[in-house]
Amino acid sequence: MKKIVLTLLAVALMALPAAASVQNIKVSGDVDSTWLVRDQFDLGAQGLVTNDKQFYQNMLVTQTRLRVDSDLTDNVSATIGLINERVWGEDNEETYGNNDVDLNLAYVTLREMLYSPLTVIVGRQQFVYGNAFVIASGGMSDSLSGGLRGVAGDMSKRNAADAVRMVFDYSPLTIDVVATKVASNNLLGVGSQDDDIDLFGMNANWELGDDSGTVLETYFWAKIDQSVKDDALGVKADTVYMPGLHLAANVLDGLSVSAEVAYQFGNKNYGTAQSADRKAAGAQLMANYMVPLESTKSWSPVLTTAYTYVSGDSDPSDLTDDYEGWDPMFEDQSNGKIYNTLFAQTDCHVVKVRGSIVPLEDLTAGIEWNGLWLDKPLEDTDADGLSSLSLLQPDGKSITTAMDTDRGLGSELTFDLAYDYTEDVKIGASYGLFFPGTAFTSANDRRASQLMLNAIVNF
Repeated sequence: MKKIVLTLLAVALMALPAAASVQNIKVSGDVDSTWLVRDQFDLGAQGLVTNDKQFYQNMLVTQTRLRVDSDLTDNVSATIGLINERVWGEDNEETYGNNDVDLNLAYVTLREMLYSPLTVIVGRQQFVYGNAFVIASGGMSDSLSGGLRGVAGDMSKRNAADAVRMVFDYSPLTIDVVATKVASNNLLGVGSQDDDIDLFGMNANWELGDDSGTVLETYFWAKIDQSVKDDALGVKADTVYMPGLHLAANVLDGLSVSAEVAYQFGNKNYGTAQSADRKAAGAQLMANYMVPLESTKSWSPVLTTAYTYVSGDSDPSDLTDDYEGWDPMFEDQSNGKIYNTLFAQTDCHVVKVRGSIVPLEDLTAGIEWNGLWLDKPLEDTDADGLSSLSLLQPDGKSITTAMDTDRGLGSELTFDLAYDYTEDVKIGASYGLFFPGTAFTSANDRRASQLMLNAIVNF
């Protein structure tokens, strides 16, 4: 807390010399406290049992964000956001950095730069394109950074990226041109400096202006990872070039639908002198239906369905063939779900069905089911009927577990409640169960569970 106060004081002092040019200042933020209980997220793969618990977590977490927006003269504004994430009762600065106050946002917005349609945004900022299926700044957050590293990095609210964005507003057409530094890597001046990971892209959003409120987006993104290349060994950079199309519309009263398709090509780096041409595809269909029946109006029922497909590679061990595995890029969907922590979004089909109602004033109750299947079965390299899969863990690490060669990854069932206590205070509860599918062996098919209770105050 002392560091937070000192940091805010420093920000205030630095702002004093520029006070004359400040037209308006807005201070906002939130404090989110969560009780998190997780069990068996390794699905039994490690075989570690303590007090009848398998990979058990029981902790309280508080995430605090403070944001300052200032409007300056001549269409210039600046935004600074600070964040602190800490596990209660754990003040080990060396291990977790619980007392760290990190910079979450730091960007300048220049409106009507050079000419009126152009806005330029420079610095650490947030952005989301489409339904966050492939590109969102939150998908670039590092689970090994911040106060939740090594504990529950998947729950982090560090959701910004260092970028330069040029926004061309030709209403109803808006074009974003983006350059993002994902990782700079070697900055010491010794060894290769040509080792960055960069993201470049363009997103065009066109509002058609019809009765259905149709929005058409088209994009092209390029992710270039030079950190894995080695010129001496002839190892090329890993590249992903991705064109795509996203369409959203309100087709009926209360029914909104969206569809997105994307294709990936480029070079797949295997970490050796060998590489392969990349040829992958992804698609997503979503529908949200607010039931307009008069008899159910007081309950405000909403039904949401979604289907996601991302291609897989039939034989990753074959380095001579095209690589067909989907690169998740920087997707930011299904946060808080067990399966989203365990699996990368690649080589799978995902079906989602969710229903929610408002049984009481200010209270929303929901139930959600997700089913997951592999696109291509896991390769049986030893001809013994078994394969292997890496399970991602909340601490940012991964474990390798033995698998069958079936395609059923599993299903997840989630129950949740959300209560609007006041306009500024929201209380939520969520309980999820993940049931391993037929692709898991009997030695690692334990059911995983997750309980979250949280209260968030916005100001």
